[in-house]
Amino acid sequence: MSNAWSTLLCALMMLFIGETAGAQPPDAAANATAQEAARREKVAGQIRRYFPDLDENVLAGWVDSYSELSEAELDAILKERREMQSLLSGNGPKKPLPEAMSLPDLFDPRAMSSGGFLSAREAVIRRNLLNAETAGFRRRVVVARADSSAEGEGDPELIDVGFDWKPGAGQPTGQPLHLKIDDALNRFFRLEPGCLLTRCGLFERLDNGLMGQRRGDRQFVLSGEIALPDDVSRVEISSTGIVRVRTAKETPSESIQSDVRISLAVVNDLSQLTSTNGVDFHLPSGKSDLLSMKPAEHLHAQWLELSNVDIQAETAAGTRLKLIRELQR
Repeated sequence: MSNAWSTLLCALMMLFIGETAGAQPPDAAANATAQEAARREKVAGQIRRYFPDLDENVLAGWVDSYSELSEAELDAILKERREMQSLLSGNGPKKPLPEAMSLPDLFDPRAMSSGGFLSAREAVIRRNLLNAETAGFRRRVVVARADSSAEGEGDPELIDVGFDWKPGAGQPTGQPLHLKIDDALNRFFRLEPGCLLTRCGLFERLDNGLMGQRRGDRQFVLSGEIALPDDVSRVEISSTGIVRVRTAKETPSESIQSDVRISLAVVNDLSQLTSTNGVDFHLPSGKSDLLSMKPAEHLHAQWLELSNVDIQAETAAGTRLKLIRELQR
């Protein structure tokens, strides 16, 4: 009898333990609901970082579609969607050119009638520092001619103003139409109208559907008139300038266009180039023989070439000029 009671007691204990282990606290369902809401809000917050103005209904649909992705996977998808939106609208992140486009050319020697070497040098340093983060900007330099000295104040004819043509640092942007020319100092992107020559690679899809750049309210097309369909979903540009465009409606086998290639302008004498902003350059009339067009090489897509201004060096030069001014008093 004792053995039977022991067996029954053991069975009851096992049953009690199993029920206890399988039981959920009364608020388990509420906790699960709260966790799901928190997870969806986290996903929504991640989407808002890329698309802050997204309609709430669209946002809810995106959360439904993307809620099972990891944070890294969702970041990659959102980044690509934003790039494609920027590609079409021209509103992607970029290094703007407001200062280079709007300020007068203060370091033009012809404007230095009452200045002189020190005044021209100071104006150049100010402009260089102002454009230290302007894509494609070329540092200006001022030198006194061989028959003059720094004491030649008031005689602008003794001043030479030129450009420093060394390349600027590269910066990755992730934008498919941003381009950087590697190495060759005498190669430029050519923009029309006006035969603008620039190292600035801030390209986008213009209102007319062509690849180009904006300068304020004006739009300039990249030489060759490379068309980008309004339903473009992906653009790849090779190091040799081959533009491959994929549209959303096409199958992978039909969506690649590999017969379009970017050409670069080659300038045989950089000393002949002129510019009022340090970004866009021109050849004087009658010097067109110095310019030729060649298929691109050494292009770097999704990168920009920044200014070649050394901020520390320019600041130090400005400090030295200030000391010279003080010593002259």
